[in-house]
Amino acid sequence: MILAAVSLGILLLCVGLSFAKAPLAGTLSGGLALTGLLLAAYSFIAGLRSFREKDTVPTLSVIGSIAGGIMAVAYFVILVSGLR
Repeated sequence: MILAAVSLGILLLCVGLSFAKAPLAGTLSGGLALTGLLLAAYSFIAGLRSFREKDTVPTLSVIGSIAGGIMAVAYFVILVSGLR
């Protein structure tokens, strides 16, 4: 869940950079977005793995998995739309 929150922070940073330095933010925003995508994907995988543990709260696992999955899909859509 923490990784998904960090990924969301990176997404907001990328959006802020895009508005502040519109033509010059391409490489920096792309690199940060790729890092955010990897964090979101790892958050999703870690959330799914946490269901196997006995002493965890399943509510936090569900929230972390869903948030990581949504963030990974959002990053993927943004990165693919930026490639054209």
